[in-house]
Order: sequence, then C-alpha cells, then structure tokens
Amino acid sequence: MCANQTIRDVGKVASLVLLGGLAADARRAVAGTANVLTAEEQAAGFVLLFNGRDLSGWTPNGKPGSFMVRDGVIVADRTGRSDLAYWLSTDRQYGDFELRLQYKLSPGGNSGIFIRAPHEGRTSRMGMEIQLRDDGMRTGSPGVGDTGAIYRVVAAKAYVSRPAGQWNDLAILCEADRVRVTLNGQLINDARMTEYPELAARPRRGYIGLSAHTRPTEFRTIRLREIGSTPPADRAASGPAGSFGIERDPDRVLLRGPDGRPVLGYVIAKPADSRLTAASTCCLHPICTPLGENLTAFAPEDHRHHRGGFLAWYAMEGHTKADFWGWGQFAPTAGRIIENRLIEPGPADPHRASLRVHNDWMTDGRRMIREHLEVAASRRGPANVIDLTYRLIPEEDVRIERSAFGGFCVRFRNDGKYRVSDPDGEVRLEDPHYLKPETNWPPRDWYACSIDLGGTRQFGMALMNHPSNPPSTWHNPRTVWMLNPCIAASGPVALRKGEPLVLRYRLVAYDGATPRDLLRSLWDQWRGP
Repeated sequence: MCANQTIRDVGKVASLVLLGGLAADARRAVAGTANVLTAEEQAAGFVLLFNGRDLSGWTPNGKPGSFMVRDGVIVADRTGRSDLAYWLSTDRQYGDFELRLQYKLSPGGNSGIFIRAPHEGRTSRMGMEIQLRDDGMRTGSPGVGDTGAIYRVVAAKAYVSRPAGQWNDLAILCEADRVRVTLNGQLINDARMTEYPELAARPRRGYIGLSAHTRPTEFRTIRLREIGSTPPADRAASGPAGSFGIERDPDRVLLRGPDGRPVLGYVIAKPADSRLTAASTCCLHPICTPLGENLTAFAPEDHRHHRGGFLAWYAMEGHTKADFWGWGQFAPTAGRIIENRLIEPGPADPHRASLRVHNDWMTDGRRMIREHLEVAASRRGPANVIDLTYRLIPEEDVRIERSAFGGFCVRFRNDGKYRVSDPDGEVRLEDPHYLKPETNWPPRDWYACSIDLGGTRQFGMALMNHPSNPPSTWHNPRTVWMLNPCIAASGPVALRKGEPLVLRYRLVAYDGATPRDLLRSLWDQWRGP
C-alpha cells in the first residue's frame, strides 16, 4: 500500500471516530443526559474532564470569579470584569488527544477553546485557540476570527454553528502537527502546524482551557481521549533503549538517564524502614550527578524531618495553623500532611524526561492547597539539569508567616568537606541564624554546594532561583548542609483563595569542581530576557 493511501485511510478512521462521537452527542442531547460518557466512549478510552458538580481538575489562570458551575454546566462570564481570569485551565497538560464538548453562546458572544497552551504569555499565540463566536447569519468564507478558526492563523471552511442560545457539538483532534476541528458533524478545519510559520514552533503539549471573553458562555459534557498514551500505573519504564527511563514502585518514581544511572527520584510514600519524623513525605530524592553520586539526604540524624528537595513552610495559617515542614515549634504538625494524589510520567527520549506531580496539602482531612509540580530533567555536558515549576492553588486565604527559612529547600548529604559558592566564588559570609531572617544571605542568581571526599571524589549541585519568583533571601547554613531561597524572609506572604502561586527553580547536579562557566550559561538561558 502506498503512503498516500495509508494517510487517506487514517484520515477516514479519524473522521469516523469524530462523527461517531458527534452522533453520540445528538443522542445525548435528545436523552437529556449531559456530563455522562456513552458506552462507546468508555470503550474508546474517553474520560470526563468535568464532573458536572464543581471545578475539580480545573484552575482559573488568574483572579477567580469568572467561572462557576450552575445546573450542571460551566458558566464563563467576565462581563464588565476585566480584572478576572480570562481562561480556565486543566490542572494537567496534554499532547495528542481528542477533545469533545458542548458549548452554548449568548447573542453576540465570543469565546474559545485553548489547546496545548502554556500558563505564561498570550495564551492564543503561545499555544493555540479554537475560536468560538456568535456568527449570526453570516455567509461566504469565514475569517481567522470566526468560529472554528485556529485563531488568527487558519480560518474554518464554512459557517456551521447553531444560533446563539443553542448547544453546539465540538470535537478537536490534535495528533503530532495535525489539528482537526469538527463542528455539528462537519469537518471545518484540518491544518498541519508545520505548514504555517506562525504555528510551526508552537508547543505540541500544553494545557486545555475554556475562555471567558465577552458575554456568558456555557460548557458541558467535556471529555477527552489521549492518543498513544499508556496509563501511568501500568508504565514500568518509558523511552526506547538509550533514552531516559522512568520506573516506579509503591514508594517512589525513579528517573534514570540514557546510561541507566539514576538522575532523580520522587518519593510519594514513607518507606517502611524510614526514620522520617515529618508527617509529609513528598520530595525529590535521590538527586544524582551524571556519574550517579547521590547528593541529598533523607531523614538525616541531625534533622529527621528533612527530606531531599522539598517544598514546605513551618508557620502557615488559613482556617487553622499548619506546619508542613515538620518542625512543630510554631504550628501543629499533627494532621498536617502533604498527600500525593497522582504522579504522571511524561515523554522520554535520549535528551530529556519529565514528571507531573499532583499533591494536596491537608489539615485534619480538609484541603488547604492544591500543588501541581512539573519536573523536567535533561543532560547538559557534565551535569544533570532539573527544572521545577511549582503551582500552588489555595482553597482558602492562607498566610505564610515571616521566617528565616522555609519554602523550597535542598538538604544535602553530610559527609566530606562542604563548600558553598556563588557566581563570584566561595562564599565567606557567616551562617544565617534560624530565628533571624535579617541574617540570611543576599539574593544571588545561584548558590552551589560542593562536596569533596578527601580528594578522591568531588561533586555538587547548584540551586537557581528564577527572577519571576517573589523576592527571596537565602538561608544556607553550612552546619545544616542546606540551600533554601526563602520568600517569607522579608515579611509574611499572603496567598489568596484560587490565585496560584508559581515558583520556579533549577537544579544543576555536577561531577568535579563547580562548573561556573556552565552555570552562568545555564542561568542566562533559563532566566529569559
């Protein structure tokens, strides 16, 4: 069979899948059963992204208030409130998928579906937006701002949307560089990203979002089928031979480099033989150099609540006080626990691999904060580079009290000769005092800890604090073998309900002496313009 015939056959199959889904939508509308999967959809691997009751699994990308659930539908309404979030994002990212949903516009309404979108930048131009609007009685050729368009780039082939006030059935298929849009049973857009300079460099993976632009828009029966994916629980390792690989056991997920050596682990449950005294376990451990040297300590003898690379504060207050760090001096630790809900291995190849982690910060069974962590690992010369993006979404107003330490911390192993350096060389400052924030070290692009085992082996790791993070000073006591940029050192930090706090860090684990030239290059590349 020739290649062109194969492509035509694949296209026919995809069209049949889409049309079958839209026929199911029609049956669903007649039956009046929204937010339910059909038997055919269940068999095909679809899952509901909206439960019909609340916004679980979704987060407003900005100030909340423009999205609500009413009578089993998501209502997007930002009318007269430009300060509110203009889109509602899924909590996780998707690459290749088929998305189906129903939407209803108000007269003169304007909305859209964001696909493969980042949280930063102009969403419709950094990712893509499938435009939705009240096309009225328009005829002729649609434009790049009309329904079904890949906004501002590829126009739909025809006007097929139903009048304002009626439900429309939409299906979007994203597979590699191909984007197909089917509306009310008709294929109206079929584009390849590589054929459009404006789309060619846009990401092939990102968040899915619902837009709140002008006048109320309603969404329901939102379901998705991932293409070419394997459920995380069934995936022992990912990536072909010679690639990064991901393994998992009941306590952790372990990422290995192309040579089979460990790069990092993410611990999700307390090991049976652990001495850890903190209620929470979720952390990065081990974190290793390219030659396999582990750099981190888990429940060390001097501070048994410390755990690899972890994010927590010891003095927080919402509806109650909470210590998620594990110290217990200024707030209770009992019943305060960071619980892992889901960990998803991402794609892996010879150059990089990723993880997506979803945790809940619980106080006596009540969720205070939702945590979403994206981990991306790569090999850069003599170093393993690990990029971390934490996204914390408070479910109530929360206050982080002023403190000298807390937040993201890396606790190092405590053997060998230990040195701390910054871009100018070895740091000669006195160690900061754990109760005196004013004694913390000043902001720097990065600090690095090197460990020398008597001249036989030398290795270390740098921690970079992204300039988009809140202002931080550093709590880096050599006697406790830790690096900790603290956002609460200059004063309390207020987290507002529903407003995400995004924190970005880069870890560079290396063998040998501190590679300052490499660190400067990695910093310049990572910080952006």
